[in-house]
Parts: sequence; structure tokens; C-alpha cells
Amino acid sequence: FENFLHKIFNNMPNTVSIQNGFGWRTDHGADLIIEFSNPIIGINITTKLIVQAKSYSGKHFDTNAIDQIITGINEYNADAGLLITTAIETEKLEKYIRLKSEETGKTIDVMAGNDVAKFVLRYAPELLIGIK
Repeated sequence: FENFLHKIFNNMPNTVSIQNGFGWRTDHGADLIIEFSNPIIGINITTKLIVQAKSYSGKHFDTNAIDQIITGINEYNADAGLLITTAIETEKLEKYIRLKSEETGKTIDVMAGNDVAKFVLRYAPELLIGIK
């Protein structure tokens, strides 16, 4: 799933996706480190996003991914974090994200379920050809 998301982010304009190893403790909470360049009249501003990718089915209750994102934000001096999960987000997960976002002063969000599919269709529909 991480490799798939890496390809999608690299298809986005002004975006660089860095694969950051695999597995908790080896990637310091960041499956992907995404850098968005925002050129403004001769100035290039970059935003760094930490991504945790989780390929789950059903509902996503586990909040550990959010703790991993916070570790990644701190380790890589990132501006924000994003959990991308194939499962459906739960109220428990949403509350925990809001709490941790407020505590850290960093934007942390979730892209879940159907929104992941929409993201793929928008930025890399060609990657879906041949997937069964």
C-alpha cells in the first residue's frame, strides 16, 4: 500500500514523495515523507507532510498510527501529518486526531475509505489498470 501511495503522490504536481523504510521504529513514524512546493513570486515555500499508510478492512479504531505520525512530525520537523487508511474512520479515531492535533499545534488528518479511492482516481487513475 505504501508503494502504491508513493506512486500517486509522485504523480501530483509540485510534489515529491520519499519512501522512508518500512515498519515501526525503523521509519520513525513516517511511511512516506511528502514535500509540496508552493512557488510564490520567486519564493519557493515547501510544506512537509508525514504519511502513515494502513491497509485495513472494516472500521479503523486503532489510534497507534496517530502516535506514529506525531513521532514522524517530531523526527523530520514536519508541518503536518496524514493517516491514509482503506478502512472506515471511527468517531474514536476522529476524536483522537483532533486531540493530538490540538496538543501538538500541527494539523493531523485522516483520509479513509471512499476518500482514498477518490484520491487515486483524481491523481493516478492509470495505476488502477490491471488491478483485480
